[in-house]
Amino acid sequence: MTSVYGAMHSELAQALRLLARLSYILGDPAEAVAQQHRAALMSERCNGVDHAYTIIEYINLAHFAFSNLYIPAALRLLYRARYLLLIAHGENHPLMAQIDGNIGVILFAVHEFDAALRFLQSAEAAMAANGEPKRLKSALVQHIAARAHASRGDFRAALAAEKETYSIYNGLFGPEHEKTKESSEYLSQLTMQAVAFQRKVMDATKGNNVGPLLPTQLPQPSLSSILDVLNILNGIIIISVANVPSAVETPEAAETKPTTESLGMTDEALD
Repeated sequence: MTSVYGAMHSELAQALRLLARLSYILGDPAEAVAQQHRAALMSERCNGVDHAYTIIEYINLAHFAFSNLYIPAALRLLYRARYLLLIAHGENHPLMAQIDGNIGVILFAVHEFDAALRFLQSAEAAMAANGEPKRLKSALVQHIAARAHASRGDFRAALAAEKETYSIYNGLFGPEHEKTKESSEYLSQLTMQAVAFQRKVMDATKGNNVGPLLPTQLPQPSLSSILDVLNILNGIIIISVANVPSAVETPEAAETKPTTESLGMTDEALD
């Protein structure tokens, strides 16, 4: 491509973006962030800093930066993308929902629950305003919002958000689908936590003791699950084909074939 367009061209930036996404899918996040960094720089110089392609490059670069645990850099890139989109196209642009969703999920991952909820609610409002067809991303955003509400101790709001997630999954997939069952199980957990918290409130009121009201540490999603959410929000679907035999493999060889390697990050990396 460089022999046709030269060293700098807008289509080269798009090609680098595709190479970065391919590297990420193949399990090489370091190479992905390097390629995407080149794509962002090239788009800035060829298209301008306020061009739609450049904003998309910032979003992808933020995603890959987070996968390499460059969390402050990822948030700065998303804030910059949001600022440029707000100036160029306004608050109601469909891409604003994707940016706010990314910011909300990353803030939730670093336990900034109040700020995360503001962006998640903004993302949900933008999705509703732009008429997302099947509302799958809305269900995902509502689920993260439910977890954020629960982490703040607001179980009533958490139940309302998770009920919306369950309603979407149940309407689209039916009650026997894996996603519907997961949402139903989390609804049950939230109900139990809400009842336990209300009992603590009553005990503290009777005994004039606020000790039992101290926040309880709730289980938080792992880094891999946070990356799965970002993958869906940014249109990246990773399908493992390690256990599927090829046309020239025997079933026995397919069973002994090693599985696809993960990103190589531990769940404790966020701590």
